[in-house]
Amino acid sequence: MRKLWLTTVLLGGLILTGCQNQQENSASQKTSSQSTSVQSSKKSSSQSSSTRAKAISADKLFDQAIAKFKADHPKAVITAFSWEEEYGGTQVEVEGQDQKHEYTLVFDQSGKLIRKNRELNDELNWKADAINPAKVISLKTAFAKAKTQASGVVKSADLENDNGTLKWEVKLSHNHQETEISLDAQTGKVLKKEYDD
Repeated sequence: MRKLWLTTVLLGGLILTGCQNQQENSASQKTSSQSTSVQSSKKSSSQSSSTRAKAISADKLFDQAIAKFKADHPKAVITAFSWEEEYGGTQVEVEGQDQKHEYTLVFDQSGKLIRKNRELNDELNWKADAINPAKVISLKTAFAKAKTQASGVVKSADLENDNGTLKWEVKLSHNHQETEISLDAQTGKVLKKEYDD
Protein backbone atom coordinates (compact mmCIF):
# COMPACT_ATOMS: atom_id res chain seq x y z
CA MET A 1 0.00 0.00 0.00
CA ARG A 2 2.83 2.28 0.88
CA LYS A 3 4.55 1.54 -2.50
CA LEU A 4 1.35 2.37 -4.34
CA TRP A 5 1.01 5.65 -2.51
CA LEU A 6 4.69 6.56 -3.10
CA THR A 7 4.41 5.68 -6.80
CA THR A 8 1.29 7.84 -7.14
CA VAL A 9 3.00 10.82 -5.47
CA LEU A 10 6.09 10.46 -7.69
CA LEU A 11 4.02 10.17 -10.88
CA GLY A 12 1.94 13.20 -9.87
CA GLY A 13 5.12 15.19 -9.24
CA LEU A 14 6.54 14.23 -12.64
CA ILE A 15 3.31 15.18 -14.38
CA LEU A 16 3.23 18.57 -12.63
CA THR A 17 6.87 19.19 -13.52
CA GLY A 18 6.18 18.36 -17.18
CA CYS A 19 3.19 20.72 -17.29
CA GLN A 20 5.21 23.50 -15.68
CA ASN A 21 7.98 23.09 -18.29
CA GLN A 22 5.41 23.34 -21.09
CA GLN A 23 4.01 26.53 -19.59
CA GLU A 24 7.52 28.00 -19.26
CA ASN A 25 8.32 27.02 -22.86
CA SER A 26 5.05 28.53 -24.02
CA ALA A 27 5.73 31.76 -22.10
CA SER A 28 9.28 31.82 -23.45
CA GLN A 29 8.02 31.34 -27.01
CA LYS A 30 5.41 34.05 -26.50
CA THR A 31 8.07 36.49 -25.24
CA SER A 32 10.33 35.56 -28.15
CA SER A 33 7.44 36.03 -30.57
CA GLN A 34 6.62 39.43 -29.10
CA SER A 35 10.27 40.44 -29.31
CA THR A 36 10.42 39.37 -32.96
CA SER A 37 7.20 41.22 -33.64
CA VAL A 38 8.55 44.41 -32.05
CA GLN A 39 11.84 44.08 -33.97
CA SER A 40 9.89 43.47 -37.17
CA SER A 41 7.67 46.46 -36.42
CA LYS A 42 10.71 48.67 -35.76
CA LYS A 43 12.35 47.45 -38.96
CA SER A 44 9.22 48.09 -41.02
CA SER A 45 8.76 51.50 -39.41
CA SER A 46 12.36 52.43 -40.16
CA GLN A 47 12.03 51.20 -43.75
CA SER A 48 8.82 53.18 -44.11
CA SER A 49 10.37 56.37 -42.76
CA SER A 50 13.45 55.96 -44.95
CA THR A 51 11.15 55.57 -47.96
CA ARG A 52 9.32 58.74 -46.96
CA ALA A 53 12.64 60.52 -46.48
CA LYS A 54 13.53 59.74 -50.08
CA ALA A 55 10.31 61.27 -51.45
CA ILE A 56 10.77 64.57 -53.24
CA SER A 57 8.34 67.43 -53.75
CA ALA A 58 5.70 67.16 -56.46
CA ASP A 59 7.24 70.00 -58.49
CA LYS A 60 10.74 68.56 -58.27
CA LEU A 61 9.42 65.12 -59.24
CA PHE A 62 7.61 66.70 -62.23
CA ASP A 63 10.78 68.50 -63.35
CA GLN A 64 13.00 65.42 -62.91
CA ALA A 65 10.60 63.08 -64.71
CA ILE A 66 10.28 65.48 -67.67
CA ALA A 67 14.07 65.99 -67.83
CA LYS A 68 14.74 62.23 -67.73
CA PHE A 69 12.14 61.61 -70.44
CA LYS A 70 13.73 64.27 -72.69
CA ALA A 71 17.19 62.84 -72.06
CA ASP A 72 16.03 59.32 -73.01
CA HIS A 73 13.97 60.45 -76.02
CA PRO A 74 15.33 63.78 -77.33
CA LYS A 75 13.31 63.68 -80.57
CA ALA A 76 10.00 62.86 -78.88
CA VAL A 77 7.27 65.29 -77.86
CA ILE A 78 5.64 64.92 -74.45
CA THR A 79 1.93 64.13 -74.75
CA ALA A 80 0.84 63.43 -71.15
CA PHE A 81 1.97 63.56 -67.55
CA SER A 82 0.27 61.79 -64.62
CA TRP A 83 0.88 62.10 -60.88
CA GLU A 84 -0.85 59.59 -58.60
CA GLU A 85 -0.85 58.84 -54.89
CA GLU A 86 -0.82 55.04 -54.43
CA TYR A 87 -0.69 53.06 -51.18
CA GLY A 88 1.40 55.57 -49.30
CA GLY A 89 3.65 56.40 -52.22
CA THR A 90 3.59 58.51 -55.33
CA GLN A 91 4.11 57.47 -58.93
CA VAL A 92 4.44 59.67 -61.97
CA GLU A 93 4.14 58.70 -65.60
CA VAL A 94 5.38 60.63 -68.61
CA GLU A 95 4.13 59.74 -72.08
CA GLY A 96 5.45 60.95 -75.39
CA GLN A 97 5.98 60.03 -79.00
CA ASP A 98 8.12 60.61 -82.01
CA GLN A 99 7.60 59.66 -85.63
CA LYS A 100 8.33 55.97 -84.98
CA HIS A 101 7.42 55.17 -81.35
CA GLU A 102 5.23 55.95 -78.36
CA TYR A 103 7.05 55.96 -75.02
CA THR A 104 5.95 55.65 -71.40
CA LEU A 105 8.26 56.15 -68.42
CA VAL A 106 7.08 55.55 -64.84
CA PHE A 107 8.94 56.93 -61.81
CA ASP A 108 8.55 56.35 -58.06
CA GLN A 109 8.31 59.10 -55.45
CA SER A 110 12.10 59.51 -55.30
CA GLY A 111 12.37 60.05 -59.06
CA LYS A 112 13.76 56.57 -59.74
CA LEU A 113 12.70 55.02 -63.06
CA ILE A 114 10.69 51.88 -62.27
CA ARG A 115 9.19 50.99 -65.65
CA LYS A 116 9.43 51.96 -69.28
CA ASN A 117 7.55 50.93 -72.37
CA ARG A 118 7.92 51.51 -76.10
CA GLU A 119 5.37 50.78 -78.81
CA LEU A 120 5.19 51.48 -82.52
CA ASN A 121 3.54 54.79 -83.37
CA ASP A 122 1.07 54.65 -86.23
CA GLU A 123 -0.25 58.21 -85.79
CA LEU A 124 0.45 60.47 -88.74
CA ASN A 125 -0.27 63.68 -86.83
CA TRP A 126 1.82 62.71 -83.81
CA LYS A 127 2.81 66.27 -82.88
CA ALA A 128 -0.82 67.42 -82.43
CA ASP A 129 -1.00 66.30 -78.77
CA ALA A 130 2.35 67.84 -77.78
CA ILE A 131 2.69 69.53 -74.39
CA ASN A 132 5.35 72.10 -73.59
CA PRO A 133 5.93 71.62 -69.83
CA ALA A 134 7.66 75.01 -69.60
CA LYS A 135 4.38 76.75 -70.52
CA VAL A 136 2.13 75.22 -67.85
CA ILE A 137 1.49 76.14 -64.23
CA SER A 138 3.42 74.02 -61.75
CA LEU A 139 1.98 70.89 -60.22
CA LYS A 140 2.03 72.58 -56.81
CA THR A 141 0.04 75.52 -58.20
CA ALA A 142 -2.46 73.14 -59.83
CA PHE A 143 -2.92 71.41 -56.44
CA ALA A 144 -3.46 74.77 -54.70
CA LYS A 145 -5.97 76.00 -57.33
CA ALA A 146 -7.92 72.72 -57.10
CA LYS A 147 -8.02 72.95 -53.29
CA THR A 148 -9.70 76.35 -53.54
CA GLN A 149 -12.58 74.59 -55.31
CA ALA A 150 -13.01 71.51 -53.10
CA SER A 151 -11.91 70.07 -49.77
CA GLY A 152 -9.83 66.95 -49.56
CA VAL A 153 -6.55 65.29 -50.29
CA VAL A 154 -5.11 65.34 -53.80
CA LYS A 155 -5.15 61.79 -55.17
CA SER A 156 -4.10 62.37 -58.77
CA ALA A 157 -3.29 64.99 -61.38
CA ASP A 158 -3.13 64.53 -65.13
CA LEU A 159 -1.71 66.96 -67.67
CA GLU A 160 -2.93 66.53 -71.23
CA ASN A 161 -3.61 68.33 -74.47
CA ASP A 162 -7.37 68.25 -75.05
CA ASN A 163 -8.02 69.48 -78.60
CA GLY A 164 -5.45 72.23 -78.31
CA THR A 165 -6.23 73.17 -74.69
CA LEU A 166 -3.64 72.14 -72.12
CA LYS A 167 -5.46 70.91 -69.01
CA TRP A 168 -4.64 69.77 -65.51
CA GLU A 169 -7.27 67.27 -64.26
CA VAL A 170 -6.87 67.17 -60.46
CA LYS A 171 -8.78 64.65 -58.31
CA LEU A 172 -9.37 65.28 -54.62
CA SER A 173 -10.88 62.85 -52.12
CA HIS A 174 -12.83 63.84 -49.01
CA ASN A 175 -15.16 61.64 -46.91
CA HIS A 176 -15.39 58.93 -49.59
CA GLN A 177 -16.33 61.47 -52.25
CA GLU A 178 -14.10 62.42 -55.16
CA THR A 179 -14.08 65.78 -56.86
CA GLU A 180 -12.38 66.35 -60.20
CA ILE A 181 -11.27 69.86 -61.04
CA SER A 182 -10.28 70.74 -64.63
CA LEU A 183 -7.89 73.65 -64.90
CA ASP A 184 -6.47 75.50 -67.87
CA ALA A 185 -2.85 74.39 -67.49
CA GLN A 186 -1.48 77.68 -68.80
CA THR A 187 -3.57 80.18 -66.80
CA GLY A 188 -4.84 78.12 -63.86
CA LYS A 189 -8.44 79.11 -64.65
CA VAL A 190 -11.04 76.59 -63.45
CA LEU A 191 -12.75 75.02 -66.46
CA LYS A 192 -14.96 72.39 -64.83
CA LYS A 193 -15.80 70.81 -61.49
CA GLU A 194 -17.34 67.32 -61.20
CA TYR A 195 -18.34 65.17 -58.21
CA ASP A 196 -18.12 61.37 -58.10
CA ASP A 197 -19.56 59.17 -55.35
